[in-house]
Amino acid sequence: NTGINWKSTFDQMLQLKKLSIIKLSNNQLTELPAKIGLLTELTEIHADGNMLQGLPESIGSLTNLRLLNISTSKTGQTRNQIERFPASFGKLRNLEVLNMNGTYMISLPSGISKMNKLKKIYITWCGLTSLNEIRSCTQLEELHASHNYFDRIPDWIGELAALRILKLDGNYFPSKPIPHILNCPPGLGLLSSLEELSLNDQLIDKLPDEIGDLKKLKTLNVRNNKLESLPETITRCTSLRSIDLKANLLITLPDFNS
Repeated sequence: NTGINWKSTFDQMLQLKKLSIIKLSNNQLTELPAKIGLLTELTEIHADGNMLQGLPESIGSLTNLRLLNISTSKTGQTRNQIERFPASFGKLRNLEVLNMNGTYMISLPSGISKMNKLKKIYITWCGLTSLNEIRSCTQLEELHASHNYFDRIPDWIGELAALRILKLDGNYFPSKPIPHILNCPPGLGLLSSLEELSLNDQLIDKLPDEIGDLKKLKTLNVRNNKLESLPETITRCTSLRSIDLKANLLITLPDFNS
């Protein structure tokens, strides 16, 4: 609906006092209506596939919001570029799903550290170098953060004890020299609920012995790294159903018969 003047139309939409879900995907929007904060019953906003330059300050009034999707279009051709988030962003304390895939950012908005109920965050292809803002999101179950510019997995990763999915794949065809993850901290072994770990296309030469503590791990993807061996402790991961080891430097494998 790219022919709609959303600024004027939104005054009419404000009459929908009980509106809980709004979908504005693929509308070539450069901004969300400034009055969107008046729709205080909203639980979901889908604004992916637009050209947003920012979010309105009033978004902090949407304290019932559970899902916010400001990701790139499904084809990846249209993406939001929100380099600065309003101070009120941190007031979305009940947010459970935050999808910012493909949204170019200088860094994650600091307000994320206040979103204590966040369960799923999608920040793939965002140009990020740090994950520090999500350290306090201890209810997080899924972290999708592939194709960024990380040079390490933070030592505190084990504090996210509820994590079930952790995806930190690197860039297979970088257009310029970029950082890659070189090693994995022992703290990975503290993720006792982890079911899927994906670290493809990095420069990791060793997995920590503590990986054997991941009793619920079902999928391990470490394709295209520098691994010469796997820790013997991996044989304790008895829930494993899939391991992708392609394009490494492996010489031997652990005794999986044990």
